[in-house]
Amino acid sequence: MTEVSRGTPSWRDGSLFEHIELAVRRRPLRALLMGSAAALGLGTLSFAVVLAASASRAVLAEFDTIGARAVTFVTDLTGHRARADLNIAGLADLAGVVQVGVLSPVGSHAIAVNPAPWSQDPLATPVVGFDKGAVEALELVVDGTGFTAVSYDFGAPVAILGEGIVAMNDEPLVNGSPISIDGLEFLVVGVIRESPIDPGLLFSAAVPARTADRWWADLSASTRIVARVEPGAADFVAEHGALLLDPEEPDLVTAFHEPQPEAFRTKLVGNLDAFLIYLGIGLILASVAITSAFAVNDTVQRRSEIGLRRALGASRSRIAAQFVGEAVLISALAGSGGVILGGGLAVWTTIGREWVPVVPPLMAGAGPVLAAMAGALGSAIPALRAARLDPVVALRSL
Repeated sequence: MTEVSRGTPSWRDGSLFEHIELAVRRRPLRALLMGSAAALGLGTLSFAVVLAASASRAVLAEFDTIGARAVTFVTDLTGHRARADLNIAGLADLAGVVQVGVLSPVGSHAIAVNPAPWSQDPLATPVVGFDKGAVEALELVVDGTGFTAVSYDFGAPVAILGEGIVAMNDEPLVNGSPISIDGLEFLVVGVIRESPIDPGLLFSAAVPARTADRWWADLSASTRIVARVEPGAADFVAEHGALLLDPEEPDLVTAFHEPQPEAFRTKLVGNLDAFLIYLGIGLILASVAITSAFAVNDTVQRRSEIGLRRALGASRSRIAAQFVGEAVLISALAGSGGVILGGGLAVWTTIGREWVPVVPPLMAGAGPVLAAMAGALGSAIPALRAARLDPVVALRSL
């Protein structure tokens, strides 16, 4: 008895790949269910890898910003030493320095709305004198007109209030509101909304440096010089800045900045890598288990087919290779789809978070390979069992 091919490969003719393709096309539901394991596993892994890589980049970029944002120099103004003796221009020219600002704290003073309501008690508020570079050096976000060149040059009676002071005041304070500081009339020209380098300024009042010197010069016992620096330059600027500011007495100038978070950064990267490795191993093992369960069930349902092929001369290795090949093909195709969908969803998520999407190039090639490996491992034992079936016993199920 001879079988004749009629458009599709029979069990006796055709290559192994044709037999695999025929089996997959004849059982689309089975292929869909088996492939769902690979698609779900690789899709989840792809989502986690892209999301973790994007988050890691965003977090590390933030560490770079925090660790090298600014260096603050503090010096006492006593005796013969005065603010004018400090070499501010020399510090500004130092390599790695972006902007230098000088702050002159002049103590706490009573601030009230002018005219003050009867129920309001003046707020004791720290007052700080700003030079022209302070706002930019401190990266302040100020609502309002802020200080102008005229304000700095002539010591105008104007003030920028921290957001915390505005919130604690009984009366609304906006740009243009009159206030009194120690009974002196001032005009609010801005509100500090963000102060990333010195959060204490959110609860302070800033005035032009000449204004502070005019009214409270005797209270200005120290000066803070803030140097905003390029990423990675903080240590260098802190080491050499004091000598530049005061070549005669550099020991009287203290420099400090946020510690470089290298140890924590390295630990964070290591934890993310370990998380991805454990997640990948877990998802692959789950895919192997699910594929194995489907393969075992498939072997039981196809006993008659296996017996017929064995009776028609198919070798055990051919039977085993077909079952493994079917699982590999289904898993690889489904895994590729899972990688695309999972990666696409992760990119969409990162864009929504305003992160820069990071898609590791290795993921595109490794995903289908991992899925194929999971399919091969999951179907290996059921395929060997199918190949060992006695054709006589298997044909009885016809």
